[in-house]
Amino acid sequence: MGGEEIAGEIVGGFADAVAFQAERRDGFVADFSVEQVLPRILQQAGPREVEPFTESFLRSLRSAQFFAGRYYRLWGRHHEEVRHREALARDLAALHVEKDSLVQTHAVEFQRMRASWTFRVGRLLVAPFGALRRVLSAARR
Repeated sequence: MGGEEIAGEIVGGFADAVAFQAERRDGFVADFSVEQVLPRILQQAGPREVEPFTESFLRSLRSAQFFAGRYYRLWGRHHEEVRHREALARDLAALHVEKDSLVQTHAVEFQRMRASWTFRVGRLLVAPFGALRRVLSAARR
């Protein structure tokens, strides 16, 4: 296995380590540097012969650090958006409950009002006929 292949494996391991740390801390992760993570990754790589000081290797590692940081920022932004959407969903559910309560209250009030107006209008309509019936009854006698 050549130095470039080993560098590729280590770069992948570095990105995985940063992503794991980002997820483990639930949205907050310290700035990782190549110098902080490299010893642990090299230790995990085993006794293989590694060329950690070649220019291309360090360049690959720094680009992995950059992309891992970018991944973390995107992950954090996504996490915030999910929290924001959940808060909006809770607010919307509360508004639906409030709307349903208001609709129910207005329906009860409308029924009361309608019943009272129906009774009043009914009395107004029946009253003349009642008077007419009384007049006709009196005339028959």
